[in-house]
Amino acid sequence: LSKADLVLIATPVSGLRASVQVVHESRPGLPLLWACKGFEQETAFLPHQIVDQVAPGLLCGTLTGPSFAQEVARGLPAAVTLASRDTGFAQGTARELHQSTLRIYYAEDLVGAEVAGAVKNVMAIAVGVCDGLSGSAPDAPGLAGITAEVVPGITAALASAAALKRSIQINGISGLCVTKLDVL
Repeated sequence: LSKADLVLIATPVSGLRASVQVVHESRPGLPLLWACKGFEQETAFLPHQIVDQVAPGLLCGTLTGPSFAQEVARGLPAAVTLASRDTGFAQGTARELHQSTLRIYYAEDLVGAEVAGAVKNVMAIAVGVCDGLSGSAPDAPGLAGITAEVVPGITAALASAAALKRSIQINGISGLCVTKLDVL
């Protein structure tokens, strides 16, 4: 960490708090991104709330779908969203991490991006259950699940004063489509 300009933490939410603590103790103020989705089981915190509690005021953000880690690792074209409350950090970091096969969109709506990712995962599970019950894929109930995410996603985004275009459209809906259609 001594020469790092940025840290990317790619753990489940359950490991985020300890990881941020290690980074913060080693290099206070070192900017970081996380790639986990969901809520911390013990506190029901979103990832940014965990980071705010462990390292208040830290320059930080989330790196979230729509993508599969497998796509990125194989060098296949993929797109992700980098969301941060600091526009300059989001823009600059997205520009630095952008690659020919990895398009990175930036967004100012950190909460909306996190909620979209968490909602997408819940909806993907529900769509999978529909597929399992029907014995076929893709089918009308599964595709209805994709559409069903739009309204809750928009509602959650509006509740957090979201930037709808990037947080929901890119991360939530596209992520669910990629998950549902299982293109890999």
